[in-house]
Amino acid sequence: MIKIGISLIVLGFISIFLFDKDITYFLYVHRDSFLAFKSLIKLITTLGHFDIVFYACTVLMLISFYVKSLRKYILLISVCLVLSDSAIMLFKFIFGKARPELFLKKGIYGFYFFKSNKNYSSIPSGHTLINSSIAFSVYLKNKKLGFYLILWSTLVGISRILLFMHYLGDVLVSFGMGCLISILVIKLEKLYLSSL
Repeated sequence: MIKIGISLIVLGFISIFLFDKDITYFLYVHRDSFLAFKSLIKLITTLGHFDIVFYACTVLMLISFYVKSLRKYILLISVCLVLSDSAIMLFKFIFGKARPELFLKKGIYGFYFFKSNKNYSSIPSGHTLINSSIAFSVYLKNKKLGFYLILWSTLVGISRILLFMHYLGDVLVSFGMGCLISILVIKLEKLYLSSL
């Protein structure tokens, strides 16, 4: 999994420096072709938002009091939420990467380090990072359920690209970070459980 995470981050940065502008411009020119799916795309991105994921995890936590099989995921998901959100805030500020909207409207592209402006917070994709870290963590415990969650986080990442909130490279880097965070979370969970 570490190799997958690092590979996704490397592919993401290759895309950032070589392909993102062209892909984004191509999608923008052809945006009418996926206009029919715009409501679905917006719904996916809304359901992938941190607040919705947090509320869903809270409900899952409450249900776990009655359904024992869910309990093994609670600590895992909680730590994923905390670490992912912390990474999102930190790296968005550090990188200060201009969002696609700035590129499409003003030709502004690239990194403007240490900016706290929302227009300069393209990397990482928060939606993608949170969903993928949970998905990969669950996958390490339950392949079938994890597969569906990885599929879901992929749809969330695609929705962010199609809504011109992030570039392909941003989403790939976020997936890689999610993968690495999931490995860290699994190790922390094992360490914690072994200390009990």
